[in-house]
Amino acid sequence: AAVPANFPLFENVLGSGTNVLFSIHVADQGALSAHYNGLPGVTSTASGATVDAALLSGVDLLVLTRFFNVNMSYSAAELAAMSTFLAGGGTIMMIAESLFNLPSFNAVLTGIGSSIQYTGLRPITTETISPLEATSLTGAATSFSVIAYNTLSGGTPVAIGQGGPVFAFESVMTDRPVDMPEPGTLALLGLGLAGIGLARRRRIA
Repeated sequence: AAVPANFPLFENVLGSGTNVLFSIHVADQGALSAHYNGLPGVTSTASGATVDAALLSGVDLLVLTRFFNVNMSYSAAELAAMSTFLAGGGTIMMIAESLFNLPSFNAVLTGIGSSIQYTGLRPITTETISPLEATSLTGAATSFSVIAYNTLSGGTPVAIGQGGPVFAFESVMTDRPVDMPEPGTLALLGLGLAGIGLARRRRIA
């Protein structure tokens, strides 16, 4: 996923944000982090610390990522902090890919209010998906490349591979009072070696 042809869509996930935080590590997504760092005024860092209000202070985009076939696990307090982060205008993107650990990914998605889920299907195929679906998240992005990917259900598809949706997003209302009127938006991306990504955005898409 972290290839130059895919960067326009990842830039759309960041939007006008300038501070990116990768949790827990960035090893599999180093090229993406480097790309974000190369954008004017944007800083991308990584942390394995507990996700809480202090860690998220000043962050615009939180990227949840794991190595291949590693569980995605966050405590109830961390999930609550992520929901508050979203309600306050943040974006969350999950990047993780697995043959066996999809229930843990889905548990995190459910925990932060998403109806998007991993389906359990994983086509082993190299594809360049073009054109992309016409959505507000797509913007000027014209294609998305994958090697192997997990398919998704729910949300609004942005990229649909031969096996099913690879990238989707949705508007997510939180039950926390916020000053801004728009709901958050959740976008989930299913990728190959780069993993599967979830992005949650504050604005309506």
